[in-house]
Amino acid sequence: MAGSFKWYQSLLGLPETAPAHDYFGQILDTDGTVLLCLHAWGAHEHPSLTSPAQAQPGNGLLLFFRVDDYDTSLANARHLVNAT
Repeated sequence: MAGSFKWYQSLLGLPETAPAHDYFGQILDTDGTVLLCLHAWGAHEHPSLTSPAQAQPGNGLLLFFRVDDYDTSLANARHLVNAT
């Protein structure tokens, strides 16, 4: 989960910080607004987070981003995809 946490911070151009827990973290804007919550697979036995290997239709999620600078965010996303 820490890798995903860092990836989203890079995508959104935020300073790198560590998640509060090894199973859960909140990515915050500079003013403290929660932008994204990440939860580790299987932690707390949440049914939709059982295992990435057992993903079934309906076992996913949809992310919606609202950003101030679309072009910069898109460039960041493309760079991060190519880096992985």
